[in-house]
Amino acid sequence: MRGGILSTFREERRINLVGTLIMATLTVCAGLLVYFVMQRQSADFLRKGLEAALQVRIEHLVLTIKNSIDKSAAIATRPFLVDEMRLIDKDKANEKVRREFIRAAKAGLPNGFDAIAFYDHDGDEVARIGEFSSNPEINIALNGQAVLSKKTTTRAHLLRNKGAVLHVDADIRDKGLFVGRVSTEERLAGVDDMFVQA
Repeated sequence: MRGGILSTFREERRINLVGTLIMATLTVCAGLLVYFVMQRQSADFLRKGLEAALQVRIEHLVLTIKNSIDKSAAIATRPFLVDEMRLIDKDKANEKVRREFIRAAKAGLPNGFDAIAFYDHDGDEVARIGEFSSNPEINIALNGQAVLSKKTTTRAHLLRNKGAVLHVDADIRDKGLFVGRVSTEERLAGVDDMFVQA
């Protein structure tokens, strides 16, 4: 009888041991499975969040550039500047007309530009306000083509010169005829910070 109880006791211990090992193995497997699933979900969540943040930054950059190009195009289509440019183009030696043009240009310019210059039909500078970037580290033509505004053609370049700078050239036209050009530069203040934070 003693051998039967001992044998039953050993059998129960073996069953308990095997059951414990099976339970421990299942627990470890379930834990690893949950870990890998959560890791994948976390990585996907993080990737989607970063993609969304980058998309917002790109949209902000595009909007900032578009607004600056629009401001430059608005200058090139201002009627009083077009009229003054036409007068300068007719009589280049008339200093009174040049002074009047510079006065009108300063009075009618929107804020935000670091530099602006006007050129006549032959490409000669008529007036300059502010300083343009010299020897930029990077010069990227945007879209590689002219952007046609409602009444003018603009060409934009994104420069890197101690920060991001947008340089825009806009044709000044009078009844469709080229009479001059305006060049503007605007420092894109928030753009550098935007990429540093990324």
